[in-house]
Amino acid sequence: DVLDNCKQNSSTGHWILAFEQFKKSIGNVELTENKITLNNLFLWTQRIAAVLFFPILIFAGYLLYSHNNEVVWNELYVPYGETKQLNLCDGTTIWLNGGSKLIYPNRFSASEREVFLTGEAFADVAKNPNQPFVMSFGVGQVEVLGTRFNVKSYGEDEEVEVALYEGSVMFSSNHEANIGRQIVLEPGEMVRYNKLNHEQSVFGHHRDESVTWFEGNNFYFTDKPLEDICRDLTRRFRCAFVFEDAEVAALCYYAVFQNNESLDEILDVLNIRNDLDIKLKGTTYFISGRGGPQESPK
Repeated sequence: DVLDNCKQNSSTGHWILAFEQFKKSIGNVELTENKITLNNLFLWTQRIAAVLFFPILIFAGYLLYSHNNEVVWNELYVPYGETKQLNLCDGTTIWLNGGSKLIYPNRFSASEREVFLTGEAFADVAKNPNQPFVMSFGVGQVEVLGTRFNVKSYGEDEEVEVALYEGSVMFSSNHEANIGRQIVLEPGEMVRYNKLNHEQSVFGHHRDESVTWFEGNNFYFTDKPLEDICRDLTRRFRCAFVFEDAEVAALCYYAVFQNNESLDEILDVLNIRNDLDIKLKGTTYFISGRGGPQESPK
C-alpha cells in the first residue's frame, strides 16, 4: 500500500509520509516477534520445571528419610552412689549400678540389638526371636532373645560375672583361648570369667546375690574377698578403701545386709571378730590386720 501511494503521488511530501508509515510497520513486526520469543521462553521454563519437580521431590524425601532414620549413639553414665533405670526403644529395660556406663543407639538394626556396657547392669530384655539382643562388655558378650540377666564387668575388677534369672543366655569370651567355647546358662546359673587367667566357671547362684543392688539398698556376699566387697561399697557410698595388708584384702566373707545398713554398720559387721584395724581419713578408709595370721570369717 505504501508503494502504491508513492507511485500515485510522486511528490516529496508523499514520499516522507510513506517512509514514516514503513517505519511504523517494521516496529510492529519487531514487537510481535519479541512477544512470541517471551511466550516460547515461558513455555520452555514451565516444561523444564515440570520435568525436574518429581526428581527433586523424591531426592528431598530421601534426605528427610535418611535424616529421620539416622542411628544416633547415646551414652549414659551413672556416678557412684546412684542407680538409674533406662528404657530402650525395643521395650527392653536396663538398670545401671553406680560407676557404670552404657552406650546404646536410638534405634536398632533389623538384624540385632546391641549395646555396650562398662560396669554392672541388670537387663529385662523384650522378646524378639528374629532380633537377638547382644550386650558387649570389653572381654566378652552375652546374646539373648528375651530374658532377665545381670552382668557385672567393671574395668578394675578381676572377674566378670553373668547371672541368669529367666530364659537363657549365651556367654562368649573374646580371648583367643576361649574362641568357640560359648557357655549357655540356665536360670539360676552364673558364669565367672577371670580376666587374668581367662578361666571360665559355671555354678549356681542365689537370686539375691546379684540383683539386690537395684531392688533395694541391700548386699549379699557369698565367699567374696574383702577387697571386692569394698569395691561394691565404694560404688554405693562414694568412698575409698586402701589395704595396707594384701592378706587382709584376700579374706573371703559370707554376709547379708537387708536393712539399709549404713557404711559404718556394714564395716562393724565385717569386723565382728575385731581382727581388722580400720581408720578413716577424710573419705578414705585404711584397712590392715591387727597382727597374727588372718582367717576368712564364715
